[in-house]
Amino acid sequence: QDPSFWALDLLNYRPEDNPNGPESDRWLPSFARVPFRRDNSVWLNNRGLGVNIYILDTGVFQSVDFRMNENPLSANRLTYDANFVGGAAGGSHGTTVAGMAAGMRCGVAKEANVHSIKVGSSNGIQRKDALKALQFVRENGVSPAVINCSFVGWSDASFRNEILTLATNRKIAVIVASGNDSRSNFLDILELEFPQPLH
Repeated sequence: QDPSFWALDLLNYRPEDNPNGPESDRWLPSFARVPFRRDNSVWLNNRGLGVNIYILDTGVFQSVDFRMNENPLSANRLTYDANFVGGAAGGSHGTTVAGMAAGMRCGVAKEANVHSIKVGSSNGIQRKDALKALQFVRENGVSPAVINCSFVGWSDASFRNEILTLATNRKIAVIVASGNDSRSNFLDILELEFPQPLH
């Protein structure tokens, strides 16, 4: 993708590629600055073709962003796998998350399959629905797969155990939100709650 915005540009950053010294986007707050020199491009040798991304969220709106390419008649990569809370299939938060993961315009894996599993709405996400969704993916998910859970509450014991089961038995990576509940050191929390390394 060329030119890319700064978040995608950061994906292919390597310190050795910055011979002219550190450079930061000046508008970022100081705690979020990462020294790197933008080259306004991002290389993606693997665009996620064949990978299944399960978005456990408020649902995903259908969009040309989830086609195989920018032709609106090209293959659709978005499927609606399950809805545990009822209501409309799509939601703004879930659509935003799916777009960052696999959207044609600003996503990372632009050819990955997007699976919408609705577990919440604008009123929030219930842990029981999120747990049902994880179990659904464990039983029905197609590998290679990634599950995205951009919400808090994953430290609940039953939720955490399901994540461990998915990661160890099904070899499915589970991505969870961090920082939303104001717990300061995510790495320390992770080591306490996931004491065994996952391979």
